Amino acid sequence: MSSDYTKLSSENNRGKARIHRLQEDLRREKARVRQLKEEIRDQEHVIAKVHSNAISLLSSNVSSDFPDDKIRRELDSLFHGIARDWCLDFHATDEIDESSAAAVLMSNNVLACDPDLPAHLRINMRDETAAPVLLQAALAKFLCDSFLTEPFFLQDWLPKISDAAFKGTNIDAITTWRVQTVQYLEVAFPPSRRFFEERAEGFVRQYACLLQQVHEDTLLELAKLMGQFYKLAMQLWKRHALISVEGLEQENLKHFRSAQPDMEAEDSVLRGGGGENFDGRPVQVMVRPRIVSQLVHQDGQLADRVVWAKAVVWVSST
Repeated sequence: MSSDYTKLSSENNRGKARIHRLQEDLRREKARVRQLKEEIRDQEHVIAKVHSNAISLLSSNVSSDFPDDKIRRELDSLFHGIARDWCLDFHATDEIDESSAAAVLMSNNVLACDPDLPAHLRINMRDETAAPVLLQAALAKFLCDSFLTEPFFLQDWLPKISDAAFKGTNIDAITTWRVQTVQYLEVAFPPSRRFFEERAEGFVRQYACLLQQVHEDTLLELAKLMGQFYKLAMQLWKRHALISVEGLEQENLKHFRSAQPDMEAEDSVLRGGGGENFDGRPVQVMVRPRIVSQLVHQDGQLADRVVWAKAVVWVSST
């Protein structure tokens, strides 16, 4: 009996010792877990700081590698070069349905809506120069609405906000957030060829009244143009600056002013005017919108407005 008791007592002591060792092991593991969590938090802080510094450096590099004068040249090359050529090749050659064209152009703020405007100050849609001008205006507005009005266009589930909504907030922080988000979207959701084809198809449907019959090659050219504009727009959204696309809603773009450095008359107006002064005439068509940027300083102050693209407008030359 004594032997059995001794045996049970020894086993009990061994069990207690084992429990004690396990408790010690558990205590050490818990301490290790706490230490690892602290190290992870420290590393996350370091990574966040490095990432923030990298973003700031990248933003400054984007600004220095892509100065304002180069942006102006790139935008002019797309609007006045590639896009204009496409419009000259594929604009409607038959008589335009004036009511359909006016409705879609006014609804998109491309054509001024002023029922009291005298006939001689309106654009004559039966004139052979009207279709290419109106198509250029429609395409420029469509490109800017699609890629340069709000920065998160790659994903429909993200809020559709323009940089104008950022004013009055912590503008430096929110601009940095915009830059970071655009960079993430560009990497995580790179647009496919179909992305641009769908937008080209959307433009053709919307402005069919200004176009010839559209074939597959025509659509492919337009999709390629949209891809080029997208690449430029993404570079602009990654700058630490606010971007504003301005059109007929701006009070200082409603009438032509030759002395205004951010506005110019469309080529056909100049050719038809014979050197006439058009000052004060109402703007009928916003052929290309005014595109403006403001650099955001780290203290939240905004630099002076920089015009990347002048407003190109149509006014009557008669």
